[in-house]
Amino acid sequence: MSLDLNEYFKLGLDSTENSVQQSGLINTIRTPTDTVSTHLNRITFKVPKIGLLTADSHIVVQITNTDGATAANASRTTVNFVNGALGSIKRFRLLADNKVVMDLENPSLLKNAELYAKNNPTQLCDLQYHYMGNQFMTDVKDSDGQEFFSERTRMMIGDTAQNRQNCIVNNVGIATDSPCYAIPLRLLGADFLDAASLPVFLMNDRELIIEITFHTDCRQYLCKLDGGLAAGQSNVNLNRCELVSTHILLDDEVIAQERAAIMAKPVNYPLLDAYVIKGSKVGLAQNVASPSTYRLNLQNRELHKLLIVPSPVALDAAQTVMAHQKARGQGDLSLQLKVNGLNYFDRAITNPAQLFQLTNFYNDFNTLKIPYFAFNLDSVKNAQPKNTNPTTQPNSDYHAGFQYLGVDFENGNSGIFGAGTVMKTSMEIEHTCTPIDAISAQACDMFFYVRVSKLLSIGGKSISVSF
Repeated sequence: MSLDLNEYFKLGLDSTENSVQQSGLINTIRTPTDTVSTHLNRITFKVPKIGLLTADSHIVVQITNTDGATAANASRTTVNFVNGALGSIKRFRLLADNKVVMDLENPSLLKNAELYAKNNPTQLCDLQYHYMGNQFMTDVKDSDGQEFFSERTRMMIGDTAQNRQNCIVNNVGIATDSPCYAIPLRLLGADFLDAASLPVFLMNDRELIIEITFHTDCRQYLCKLDGGLAAGQSNVNLNRCELVSTHILLDDEVIAQERAAIMAKPVNYPLLDAYVIKGSKVGLAQNVASPSTYRLNLQNRELHKLLIVPSPVALDAAQTVMAHQKARGQGDLSLQLKVNGLNYFDRAITNPAQLFQLTNFYNDFNTLKIPYFAFNLDSVKNAQPKNTNPTTQPNSDYHAGFQYLGVDFENGNSGIFGAGTVMKTSMEIEHTCTPIDAISAQACDMFFYVRVSKLLSIGGKSISVSF
């Protein structure tokens, strides 16, 4: 290779975001599964140790119908409208030399807030529709400007089941005709690849393994036009899954220099780790304030962001277009945090506009592009018409289904270490909700997604991961 790569990449492999990508420098590798466990619904891949792993890498997934139905019947089942095939992932793990680098459960719930904040509806419906199958569309009424769920979505075209069947593209069929979807690694928790490609060539004879666990209940991520979806009606075709990884290639001289350098001094790769801390909320009484206190053990970790996601415990029997990929509103909220022994806010936040603004700060000053009636659950919601037919009027399916609450703990500094808040004691979250109807009073899981600084150190003989 005649190019001097020192002009394009920083030595030390800290970042490649300013690189000039010439043709021939990037290679795409298709890797089949290394192990497949039907019992655990789990697959693993061994990442090719060539060059630098980039953010364009993704997992190919195919969802098939398994209930013995014909292809015509199966075509009335599709992936959920919010995040598509991304919702099928139950757990994502990245291991380097048997050391856990990433371990994230239900990554789709974490990424929903990002997808609908940093992308406009055109990008979601046109670009990611072809990757993951999400088809969330909205319309605006000419009379009052209210935004609502669109009935002109790809799954809802036509007045009869036959017409809708002919118009569906992201349908779940038999193994021979069911489409495949591409789920980027950055949407599974490895979003650090957006900032700096991972130097996998430094692994030498040590393995870099990706472990994917899928949901066993297809109602977690699928919906069906005529309802009545069974838990085992569809599943992920594990034998069809593959890893499609893109690598920035390096010449032999650079590889030899960097491998020799790590024998004397390890290469440090700082990254943001995301993981979930689980809590719960029992069933509550309507119109009665219910305070809850959650304690997160984050001592000696540098916290960047926190996202609170209330997820329903029971699956919706009606199989809404969102499937189980929702963060359900719980009514009027009051939030106060205790960080390092002090109240984070001067007084508890109870104003919905301030709660919404907190989530905007969490999303890097990008607002959630979801209608007001979808994000909030209050008395206005009860004034809206109740739609009971999910095949023609799915508006009620996403009312109060996007109650994401995020808090940004970054201090304005750049980088990974030094840009967050160092936690010296446990964080206490004082969360109070006042359910206004039977739905918001139901029990739910409380998922607390935290992003903390982590350091991956790759040496000549060992690999270490530390917070």
